[in-house]
Amino acid sequence: MSRTLALVAALTLAAAPAFAQGTERFRIWNRSGMTLTTVTTSAVANPYWGNNLLAARNLRNGQYLDVTVPNVSLCAYDILFEFADGQALTDVIDVCNLETYTVQP
Repeated sequence: MSRTLALVAALTLAAAPAFAQGTERFRIWNRSGMTLTTVTTSAVANPYWGNNLLAARNLRNGQYLDVTVPNVSLCAYDILFEFADGQALTDVIDVCNLETYTVQP
């Protein structure tokens, strides 16, 4: 019986990081040749986009933005980039294992 409990406890502890809520950080480099006006993320399971991470500023070509994503429980996130010329780009990212995302043509 104690072997079974030890195994269950070990499996529970091993699985805990996948479901624990935490804060993830990564850097976005704009190497697109264009100005970004909007950068927003959302957990893949969430049908709504979050707030514009750029707030009221733009991210020009060659600039970067350090992003903090709070309350992460699942690592898959959608990311949306909108450019000054009206173009948009979306992608799916793993915020738990991402250090840098480069926006490029």
